[in-house]
Amino acid sequence: MAGFHLSKSKWVALVAVVLATADAVWFFCFRPDDTTAVKKRLREIVEFAEKQPKGSGFNLQGAGAAHSLGEFFTMETDIEISGQSQGQTYTLAAETRAQVISSYFMLRPLITSLSVSLAEIEVDFTDAAHKAASVKCSAMATGSTQNGDFFREGRLISAELVNEDDGEWRFRSLLADPVVSFD
Repeated sequence: MAGFHLSKSKWVALVAVVLATADAVWFFCFRPDDTTAVKKRLREIVEFAEKQPKGSGFNLQGAGAAHSLGEFFTMETDIEISGQSQGQTYTLAAETRAQVISSYFMLRPLITSLSVSLAEIEVDFTDAAHKAASVKCSAMATGSTQNGDFFREGRLISAELVNEDDGEWRFRSLLADPVVSFD
């Protein structure tokens, strides 16, 4: 049986065809669509915000983590999270990435545990190029504070995300309104 031989130019052409085919398969079959990418970013920030009690395993809570939290937000942002604790209403508000980081450093130590689950995530793109998205969902937050208070509350989340020049989806605004508290 004679060996199968291709000239160097035919090998180059064959490799180019294989690479183009693989690229097309990835693009049309495996590339995450914009809706999936936005939902993934929402889940990433929730995972980042969660906090496990001390001694319960690995948890990303250091100063480096706080600074990478800023990467979830645009430089100018509008964050508002309100709620109640011990009969008092509180509001966390931030208008810049730096204020988000500062608030993180102030509030994170007050919480000993936090877990969040998301449901009914709706994504609507506000422009034809899919560079801006409006997100609405419900969330259930459960946790405890340093003073021993346990909380469980439902929230309605409204957010606007933009796909910036580096290809990352970042929060331009985030509003978390309490709906139900199970005190």
